[in-house]
Amino acid sequence: MQNKVEKILLFHTEDFLLEIIKVSILAYFNVEIIIIKDKDIEKIAKYFAGDEPPSCLIIDESIVYSSLIRISKVCQSTEKIIPVIGLFSPSSMDDDKVKIIKFYSKIFKPGISERLKNVLSELLPKRTLIEQDENRFCEISLSVLLYFNQVETDLFLKLSESKHIKIFRAGDYFGENDFKRYQEKSVTSFYLSIKDIPFLLKKLESIQASLKNFSLRITPAEINDMAQTLASEEGRRVMGSLGEAIKDVASKNISFPQALHICEETHEFISKSVKSFGMNVDAHKLIKVLTILSLQTIKSSPKIEALWEQQQENNIDTISTQYILKANISCMLADMLGWRSDLTFYKLILASLLQDITLLNTNLVKIYDLAELKQKEGQFTTKDQENYMKHPEMSASLAAELHMIPPNVDIIIREHHERPDGSGFPKGVNYHELSPLSCIFIAAHDVVHFIMSESSKGNSWNPTLFLKQVEPIYKEGLFIDIHRILAKALAPKKK
Repeated sequence: MQNKVEKILLFHTEDFLLEIIKVSILAYFNVEIIIIKDKDIEKIAKYFAGDEPPSCLIIDESIVYSSLIRISKVCQSTEKIIPVIGLFSPSSMDDDKVKIIKFYSKIFKPGISERLKNVLSELLPKRTLIEQDENRFCEISLSVLLYFNQVETDLFLKLSESKHIKIFRAGDYFGENDFKRYQEKSVTSFYLSIKDIPFLLKKLESIQASLKNFSLRITPAEINDMAQTLASEEGRRVMGSLGEAIKDVASKNISFPQALHICEETHEFISKSVKSFGMNVDAHKLIKVLTILSLQTIKSSPKIEALWEQQQENNIDTISTQYILKANISCMLADMLGWRSDLTFYKLILASLLQDITLLNTNLVKIYDLAELKQKEGQFTTKDQENYMKHPEMSASLAAELHMIPPNVDIIIREHHERPDGSGFPKGVNYHELSPLSCIFIAAHDVVHFIMSESSKGNSWNPTLFLKQVEPIYKEGLFIDIHRILAKALAPKKK
């Protein structure tokens, strides 16, 4: 007699967490996962009462209260005891949801994969455990890869049960164009080697924590509550301006230059505050709200050539304007490459705001590289020059202290003075070693530097000259694509 296939009921949750749960289970256990959506909740009772009931039911804390009540009634009415596994964040343990059902196990998020594996090892029959053969492959949803920007492991296409072909190597770039290309071929999943599963799950859970912890939605009431807790009167006033601007951007009652001015004012206040008091709680709150306003502003902002005109009208020499401009341009480039998730924009904006936060002399902001520093060394003290050479590492370390920092922002900051040909600093790494978002950020840095230089000379916007200047070094890796999309975006518009 053939052994029955054990079933696990999984109550539908947000797609990213759903993928983590599925990979965590199917990589190690030979089971069938049945996903139950809220509209089909009555099916749970049928499965519980069936001849082959499920081994367990997994639910996440995101489940609505009414659905949990219905599931509780099903559990109480059935004669069979079906273990229920709950996924909770530590902060939700006092929630009433935790008390409605008697859980077999409560697993804390983030970092559920290993804990879930251990719990299921206790619950499921030994025969369900899959032998960890290095030649085996595990499925992953195509849509999840859009959050990575860069493929973290080798990826394969399944030709048959026994044959897989490699289509992406670790380190390759993956954008929306790649997603659409395979989607048009009705490909919804790729496969990776079982040996890469622990690494992948760690990455997935890091991103999932970012998606949960770094919400880009905030209400006026929340901003007002934050403002009341700020120590200084000036900080409360700046937070109030941010709140009004966010409300006005949402209702389209504010122009781009007006929103830009508030972003600049806030950045200047944060910079002064951090230099005086360090990365304190007030700075954390202001940076988060400024990032949200910057993101909303960027989504409605003009293109690069129009930004040029805006900056000439709004004093391009303002240091904070340069950071906001770089945030705009880096997000535009990411969007054109197909990396347009809010999380990606969030990272680029934060990197823009924090890249030079540790520079002691604000005049150093205008220094492009070590060659220019050497040329103008008479204008700066030895301490200033040492500070400039160390500031990518120092700013990255300070950014890492933020409790709301997404993964890899510190890497972007650390690499923002590197160059595609390896001639930058502090590490001297080249295009092959740079992260994808660092490549975008470096290109945005180049555009802003060009705009600043040409504006100071009284010259008009000349995209052809810029493209010609960067072409010799934008000839490898992702920089080839960046040069191509810049050429397309900056091409003269046909009348």
